[in-house]
Amino acid sequence: MELSGKNQKELAKIAGVSAPTFNEWVNAKKFPRIGKIQALADYFGIKKSELIEDEPTDGQEASTGGGDLNSKEIMAQNIKKYMDSKGVTNQKLCDDLGFKYTTFMDWIKGVTYPRISKIEAMADYFGIQKADLIEEKPPKEPETGMDTLANIIVRLCKDAEFRQAVENLYDLDAEKLRSQSQPSKNHERSSK
Repeated sequence: MELSGKNQKELAKIAGVSAPTFNEWVNAKKFPRIGKIQALADYFGIKKSELIEDEPTDGQEASTGGGDLNSKEIMAQNIKKYMDSKGVTNQKLCDDLGFKYTTFMDWIKGVTYPRISKIEAMADYFGIQKADLIEEKPPKEPETGMDTLANIIVRLCKDAEFRQAVENLYDLDAEKLRSQSQPSKNHERSSK
């Protein structure tokens, strides 16, 4: 805050909250809603992720505005995208994370924003950064082999189900894997 040239009271006014509420954010007693984070990010001309991430994002530039979608719609699309990539239903995600279903539906319809603690829970669930949920990202270039390896390592650290699947595959010996893949090859030849 020293770098901004503003004190907590002035920053609270910019965010549209009381000074005591802003102080609770600073001391991590409460978390701001995404709309308040957006107001501060707009004021400073920075990305929302720069206010909420513990560490820098992966270097991709994210849009801070000017697109056709509003922030709620961007969040909704990103949540759906990560649900699809993980293969989870609305109900499963709500059950796994303890979210109220009707509230969650408002998030994925772009009606309301989740609280930052809920965004963090979803980011952890998907093995991604919070910024991946709240910001519009440009289309990704195809991954290189090293990118894929890095993503696998990150996912191994953050996704217990994925880690368990890899451990199960590791425990299977090569001969057993070959024997399981043989019937499908023989079946292909016989059906031609």
